[in-house]
Amino acid sequence: MTKKEKTADTPGIFIGRLIRFLKFGTASTTGTLVNTGVLLLLRGLFKIPVTIASPIALACTIFNNFTINDYWTWKNNRRKVKDAYFHRLLKYYISASAGALINYSMLIVLTHGFHVQYLISNLLGSFTGSIFNFCLIEFWAFRVKKDITIGEPLIEPKHPVAAVDEQDVNE
Repeated sequence: MTKKEKTADTPGIFIGRLIRFLKFGTASTTGTLVNTGVLLLLRGLFKIPVTIASPIALACTIFNNFTINDYWTWKNNRRKVKDAYFHRLLKYYISASAGALINYSMLIVLTHGFHVQYLISNLLGSFTGSIFNFCLIEFWAFRVKKDITIGEPLIEPKHPVAAVDEQDVNE
């Protein structure tokens, strides 16, 4: 195996993704609180139809989650990714919109089709959309870009996992 192949060993990658997933889950929990609070305020207090209140609540949630994820979950990637703040925000909104569409669709189907209470429908949709979002955000919005000319990360990892040259193995 070459040094490059050893650096991309799976245990380090798995642990890093697991930690990011747990942080993402924490951020998503705060997002669920924001989503539920805004939805409850718009629907419960101002009597705005759930079909209009939900997209507004989702937009607030996406911004909340972006802020937490940008500064905490993927903070190490933020230093490596050369994208400006608004470019990362745009990519995040595009990625999270897919999960928001899942959330919104489940809310509408469960609330209007199966007469499930709207806050419960929203929580089920939020959970389902969050799982989908993590994958899109991990592999696109906060992905560390590689140098196209040589295929290496723009910044080398501090602790490559089992970085060993072929000749070291043969000796």
